[in-house]
Amino acid sequence: MTCLRSFNIRFAIAMLVLMALAGCGDSNIFEGVGDKNSKQAQTEQALIAMDDGDYQTAINILTTLVQNNPGDAQLLQYLSSAYAGAAGLDTLNILTVINQLDSNGQSGNIDMIGLALGNANGQLSSEEVAAKLANINNAIATLNLIQNPNSDQTIQLGVLSMAHFSLSLGELIMGDLGTDEVTLTEQGIHDQYGGNPADFSAASPQTLAGIEQDIANMNAAVTSLNAISGESNDLAQDILDFQSAIDQGADGQITSGDLEHYVDSL
Repeated sequence: MTCLRSFNIRFAIAMLVLMALAGCGDSNIFEGVGDKNSKQAQTEQALIAMDDGDYQTAINILTTLVQNNPGDAQLLQYLSSAYAGAAGLDTLNILTVINQLDSNGQSGNIDMIGLALGNANGQLSSEEVAAKLANINNAIATLNLIQNPNSDQTIQLGVLSMAHFSLSLGELIMGDLGTDEVTLTEQGIHDQYGGNPADFSAASPQTLAGIEQDIANMNAAVTSLNAISGESNDLAQDILDFQSAIDQGADGQITSGDLEHYVDSL
């Protein structure tokens, strides 16, 4: 992997996550912070809590703000970011994982998500998968409340969808193998199966529909990334490669067979 590629990936990831957490550059956000009960002051408290890693406090504050200001796109984006942070999908973790993958000469989106959400090896227990998936679901549902999302919100949704797919796949793998833990890296999944074929015939229609939506969200993120950069970029290509590996028919429709093929190919 070249230094240029390493820089491009880091820049793209940092750009999309920091834009999400920074509120898309609204210079008026902290006006009126003198009143501690004002919308602006409460928003500042929530952002400080997120910066400190206290995501539950941020979620509590922002949930109330969203209830009192329905349809506020910036507040919804902040709340989505807080849920993502609670799942472990925050700026520091993502950039740390990217640096690790770069230094090892590796790539692969399942590794990026698994190593960000799991331990040093990408391993998660069934309880951790369930809890993180709940937070990612909340992050996605919150972001979907934004009418006419802008480019960085669309990119944020694409990254959340990568996490949703990875955790959903983790649940399917644990169900297939009858285990209470999963390693969400390409090598880890390969080793867990030990050359045996995957069997996801028990995957529910709801799970498959959710993964189909993940694919659609990833595709929209690629479009937005390319629109921002003005040309094809590494992150967009990584997402496209990930989509192609999952969506065997390239038609946006995901079957249990597609997921089995993806796992068997690792």
